[in-house]
Amino acid sequence: MNVPTLEMAKERAREELGKYREALRVRRSEEDEVIAAAYRELARGRNLLDLQAAFAAGGLDERGLPRIALARADAQWCYLGWRISWEGDRPEIERFLFGSGDRPLLMRSSTRVAAWKQVPAGTPVPAGGQGRLRTQVPVVPPPLRPRGSLSWYHVLFEVERWEMAPPPPRDPILLRRIRGDLFAVVATWDLTEVERMVLATRS
Repeated sequence: MNVPTLEMAKERAREELGKYREALRVRRSEEDEVIAAAYRELARGRNLLDLQAAFAAGGLDERGLPRIALARADAQWCYLGWRISWEGDRPEIERFLFGSGDRPLLMRSSTRVAAWKQVPAGTPVPAGGQGRLRTQVPVVPPPLRPRGSLSWYHVLFEVERWEMAPPPPRDPILLRRIRGDLFAVVATWDLTEVERMVLATRS
């Protein structure tokens, strides 16, 4: 999957991180801490990803639905929701919402994992209703699973189809949130045919 990321040589990231650590001893702000955290991930050799830029790069499919989704890495399903605004007498999508879980997305902050905030103007409201459009969350292979709980991580992936029985995705990205829409890229991989075959048995 091709999405825009920010790369930096480890040595330069360590230098910049050192500067911020020195500055943070004297005075710090919330933004300073986020920048230091971002340099820390770059110093580990990880790229940075801006979620809104990734959604925009993925665009919409022929039905006006997002081609890219974000879900918690420990979830089986990602549900698509939306908020609408009215332009004259016709509703348009204001933002798409992504929720993880085993049940349809409810418009509560506890189920929402991300929102696509900059939806193209004029995007029509999808047919089918909220909570009826879902896609499978790919499994993270054991060699790529980080220590600790997968609930601390997210998976970004291309959606083949939004429906109640969708096919499994192919080439996801494992992410760790730094703050807001800024993520560190932990791993990328391609699902094997065996993995896709097993995921296709999810009900």
